Amino acid sequence: MLERSHVARGLLIAVALALGVAAYWRIVGTQYAVNSSMHTHDQSAYMSNARRAHESGFTYTGDRNRMPLYIWLLALVYAPDMSDDAFFARAKQVNIAVSAVCLLALALAFWRRFSRLYATYSLVVLAFLLFAIKAPYAQAELLFYTVFALAFFLSVESIRQPSWGKSIGVGLLFALAHYAKASALLGVAIYSASFVILFFFERPNRGDRREMIGWLARALTPLAVFTLLLAPYFIESKAKYRHYLYNVSTTFYMWYDSWEEVQIGTLMAGDHRGWPHMAEEDIPSLGKYLAEHSLEDMRDRLDYGLNALLHWACRKADSRFNFGYCQHLAMGGAVAGGGLVALAWRRRLRLSAREWQLAGFIGLFFVGFAMAVFWYQVVTAHTRFILPLLAPALWTFGLIGESDWLRRRRFRFCDRALNPARAAWWLLLWLALFQVLEHAAFRAAEMYGG
Repeated sequence: MLERSHVARGLLIAVALALGVAAYWRIVGTQYAVNSSMHTHDQSAYMSNARRAHESGFTYTGDRNRMPLYIWLLALVYAPDMSDDAFFARAKQVNIAVSAVCLLALALAFWRRFSRLYATYSLVVLAFLLFAIKAPYAQAELLFYTVFALAFFLSVESIRQPSWGKSIGVGLLFALAHYAKASALLGVAIYSASFVILFFFERPNRGDRREMIGWLARALTPLAVFTLLLAPYFIESKAKYRHYLYNVSTTFYMWYDSWEEVQIGTLMAGDHRGWPHMAEEDIPSLGKYLAEHSLEDMRDRLDYGLNALLHWACRKADSRFNFGYCQHLAMGGAVAGGGLVALAWRRRLRLSAREWQLAGFIGLFFVGFAMAVFWYQVVTAHTRFILPLLAPALWTFGLIGESDWLRRRRFRFCDRALNPARAAWWLLLWLALFQVLEHAAFRAAEMYGG
């Protein structure tokens, strides 16, 4: 009898996996046809950079807008006799393969850390409401989302249970994420900054030099590893573009008020080839922006960015960028928020120093990256810039909802004892499965993953 139940369970899992793979390829195939033009959302630029990298023997490191990791990946499958259309098709196929490998890495992380129910739910959301839609596009996004998420996961685990290996791994993963897309420096900086919170609560013996050095080493190791691995790229940037951290988006574009200003500004002045040829007083910077804008301007800019994202990604039902993940962020956030309030009430906010550090890191991480995305919306309005936070958000919801204390809670419903978080995960899983069917049936043909 026991053996039959194992066989039945194995068959059920096999059928579920087969249906999942079929649905994934159905959505991917639909989006493959939707993505018919290489001249949309950086795809042709990545292809052009890949050609240059191939022709230079992989010494070309990008135009300081697109980073080298994905460029070199495409360069590996490029051949000089390829037509543009053939290379475009090959690039889309490569990204589909990348999406599968990235999903496997995320699956292993979620399955090792959380219950089977929550891990399955999270992977359904990531696979079908994000990866399948963005897979057949020649962009670095999925590679970046994955490595960036793994860096966040390891940062959390490193704070919870520190070790030198984890500290080095945090720096390595954030560096790899930065080589995919120049957006990871803030993450490793926030990780190091979280040790200020730990220092405040633990207050080590300031007279003990060895102890103080140990504190600084733990705080700065990831940043040191990050800097060491990116040093060749930073040195080349300094030589060609005047600044170690030169990137057209963070150096210039984020200090403009519109894409039109970018086009007639540093972009026209050759910022992709070197320092822009224009009067220094006309070059945008943080100082120039602060001198020319009021606090009200900045508040309005952030408010516009938030509302633009909510409109295109969440509120507008027929938006091509409404993938369906907003409902899960809202409902998962409500579950995690309720759990957090319950935990805080039970413990009267008597958290350990490391718990305060972890809370500070996660809070600063989401607030910092979200505000950066809101800020940038006036320049290039697009929902893809907020998507790196989806996997970290699901991981954070899981940390709270799957905590030992909450997993032991029960309430009576129809003469049954139910765990509130587990009931919520089941509800959200069924919602996600309904969205998968909807996407596979018709929504995928109406959306745009680029």
